[in-house]
Amino acid sequence: MLFVCYNIGISKGDENMLVTIRTKNKVELEPKVKNYAEAKLAKLEQYFSDRDNPMANVLCKEYPEAKAVEITIPTKNIILRAEVKDETFLGAIDLAVDKLENQIKKHKSKIYSSMKRREGLSQYYSTNNDFDLEKMKTEV
Repeated sequence: MLFVCYNIGISKGDENMLVTIRTKNKVELEPKVKNYAEAKLAKLEQYFSDRDNPMANVLCKEYPEAKAVEITIPTKNIILRAEVKDETFLGAIDLAVDKLENQIKKHKSKIYSSMKRREGLSQYYSTNNDFDLEKMKTEV
């Protein structure tokens, strides 16, 4: 099994996205495939904040009928994962990154919509002057 670990530089500050590329089934990856994976995963950097410092694990497998790529990005709140089979590793990387991008957008929109709902409730309660927390504590 080949194990390669290296960093991708990003444009935001000093933080880097750590990319680990591994292979199974005695696959030897060309440098072109590794560089392509770096470039495509760097595209996902825009969705993470500076303090997230994301890490991507890429696993490349070769089967008789197809080539498979599995990308996992563990974050604080959720684990993003995509596994795709295609005729080439480059095509599989494209499809996997597209899947991850859709997952990230879906997750971020869920977070933003729940924050808006909570924000609306908190504004209602903060303007309501009838509510006295200290009085409630003494009653209980």
